[in-house]
Amino acid sequence: MVVVLGSLFSTPLFANNLSVTNVTLGTRDPNAQTVAVSFNVSWQNSWRNKINHDAAWLTVRLNNSQVTPVVKQLCQITATGLNPAGDKATH
Repeated sequence: MVVVLGSLFSTPLFANNLSVTNVTLGTRDPNAQTVAVSFNVSWQNSWRNKINHDAAWLTVRLNNSQVTPVVKQLCQITATGLNPAGDKATH
């Protein structure tokens, strides 16, 4: 019953066409095991109200070609929070 009532009173929201563009890799530092990754993220029909907003979860993976078969390793992203330092986000 709660699900039915919730769907009756919610506004349909259809964010779509997620795009990740302008991906660049900085100089890799094997000693610190770091590399800077820059990219732009955008999508259509983005929405925000006083309480909620849409969002995108992003991950970065590194192909480790040193082993066979090639292993895709999940990388830790160190910039955290909404609009990490250096971003150019628009709302």
